[in-house]
Parts: sequence; C-alpha cells; structure tokens
Amino acid sequence: MREIATAFLTTGGKILILRRSKTESFSGKWGAVSGGIEEGEHDPLDTALREVREETGLLPADLRLLVRGDPYVLHDSQDRVSFIAYPFLFEVTADAKERITLNGEHDGMAWIRPEELDRYDTVMDLYKAVEKVFSADVVRPGR
Repeated sequence: MREIATAFLTTGGKILILRRSKTESFSGKWGAVSGGIEEGEHDPLDTALREVREETGLLPADLRLLVRGDPYVLHDSQDRVSFIAYPFLFEVTADAKERITLNGEHDGMAWIRPEELDRYDTVMDLYKAVEKVFSADVVRPGR
C-alpha cells in the first residue's frame, strides 16, 4: 500500500488549502500539501517537509510542527487504490505566509477556517485528515 504525507499549514486560526491545477490528478479540487513517501524517507515528517518546500516554497525554518496526526487508510475509489496517509499540522509565521509561491501542481490557494471545508469541492477524504489534526467536532464531511 502506498504511503503519503499530508501537511496543513495554519496561521491565525485558518488553514491553507490549494486548488489542483488542470494538469494534475483531481484537477480543480481543493486539497492540502501532500505527496508520496519516497525511497530513503524513513519518517513521514521528512516527506511532509519536502512537499511543503516543493509546493509552497517554504522551508523548515518557516514552520513549527503543532500536530502529528494518527495515520489512516485513504481509499481512492476512482483509481481503486488505497493509501496510508500521515497528516501533519504546521504553524507558519505571518512573514512566511506572505512568501508562499505555488508550483505547477496548484493554481489557487485559500486560507479558510477548518469548519468551512465543506464549502469546497475537495480531494477525497480531505476532511479525515483535518479531523486527525483538529478536533473531530470542528469538521464535517464535505464533498
């Protein structure tokens, strides 16, 4: 089973969500920073930090780890595959927030309160990852 890391960035009570670009899988859907654990990465935290750097341009010095959520199984019914997902929550400074630069994987971003997630067309089971890093009563399943 493939393993992935999902990283939520937060500041001021809001989380960053990113819209997948037209050239990527799940085009137009909103998600968090995420990616597969690569060979040589023995800790999902390393993957999360690499993906944050690749997808936002932020460095580990710009982040403070708040929560390392429990892993969970994520099912992609479209491709009929399952993943083990490792969710993380990082606080970013106001300065770092202003320096976010998206790579080609995403064409939009929004800072939202976790309870607003159900207003967005998200990648599969994104709310489960949010529940792993926030109180489960804050987030309701979205689309």
